[in-house]
Amino acid sequence: MDTQHRPTVEFDHHGPEYSQDPWGTASELANTCPVAWSENHGGFWVVSGYDAVVEASRDAKLFSSRHDLPTGCTAFQGINIPPAPGRYLPIELDPPEQLEWRRALGAMFAPGAVDAMKPLMHAYSDWALDQCIESGEIDFVMGLAAPVPALVTLHLLGLPLSRWRTYAEMTHAINYSSGDERQRTFEMFDAMLGEIVVVARERRENPTGDLLSLLATMEVAGQRLSDEDIASACGTIVAGGIDTTAAVVAGALKHLGEHTEVRQRLIDDPALIPQAMEEFLRFISPVTSLGRTAVSDTELGGQQIKAGDRLILMWHGANMDASVFQNPTELDIDRGAANHVTFGSGVHRCIGSRIARADIPIMLEHVLTRMPDYELVPGGAVRYPSIGVSNNYIAVPAIFTPGARVGVSPELTEELASA
Repeated sequence: MDTQHRPTVEFDHHGPEYSQDPWGTASELANTCPVAWSENHGGFWVVSGYDAVVEASRDAKLFSSRHDLPTGCTAFQGINIPPAPGRYLPIELDPPEQLEWRRALGAMFAPGAVDAMKPLMHAYSDWALDQCIESGEIDFVMGLAAPVPALVTLHLLGLPLSRWRTYAEMTHAINYSSGDERQRTFEMFDAMLGEIVVVARERRENPTGDLLSLLATMEVAGQRLSDEDIASACGTIVAGGIDTTAAVVAGALKHLGEHTEVRQRLIDDPALIPQAMEEFLRFISPVTSLGRTAVSDTELGGQQIKAGDRLILMWHGANMDASVFQNPTELDIDRGAANHVTFGSGVHRCIGSRIARADIPIMLEHVLTRMPDYELVPGGAVRYPSIGVSNNYIAVPAIFTPGARVGVSPELTEELASA
């Protein structure tokens, strides 16, 4: 490869510089070096410009998501740079197998199925806020943003809701911990997936109509999924269903705590919440980037990409591209940001995007209704130290005028009694 004329940037998506100023960093990359090379993590292309990100994400034949195991045996090491242990199905597959998975799972994420879950999303939000409403204090991360999507995910899979805290805390820890702590968290996560597989074996014999039953009985290429594949898919669903949604809600509530005039507009006119959500999705970009592998020599954004080169498609960069979004580092709820790429693009576009678009505005609405005067604890918000996977917060504490519980159904109360 001719490296002399290759634009090179000192960029590490897992480094402290990016987590300290993600918006400025992403904007600078997208607007000055939309396709550039980084020597970090063995070397990879940083694809941050909107057009280049969309082009690559829509060409699954040329830019592969597949993960060949064991890690490191080929250039095809999936969506994480550096590669994560194990494989995330079905997003670390390419068509046609990936499309077969998507068709099989589609009904569980269809508009009608999501609409049917909205009453539960409201109930889960009320339950979460009831736990702190009388105290006048809340951490928006573990008090709302994490528990509600965790409960939605557990309901979807057909697993006990009382386990929400374990799932939420573990998913967060995997994304922000490091060293020995991160290894221990992965081991705990693997043990949790092992428990899910035991339930899946039971559902294979006695399916109950939930997502885990579907995974236990569906066929790909004429064969049922192995236990390993079910565990991998559930790991993807849990990680994708909890932490990413939590990141948007936590980031949105922090912004609204700092910009009370915007908050008041949403309180006065709740019909604005969905359009505000699209701007929160663009600005926060909860999954900042995902990896790809070049299948053959090609050109992208004016740069020569070689077969086997690793790339990250930087959704956050594309969402900060000034050629598409004027003043991209400013959060403007009147922008009309529906063309953001927060959920990806092409065949790998997030299958759970409808669920996120349903429960994010519900959570925001409940906060703005039940604790409209909340104030952030000065200096209390703590970001993830590394946002290469998830642009989230460890904590966003706030205070507010105490209120009264609204209560939820006795059945839900009983199911959550041990939480």
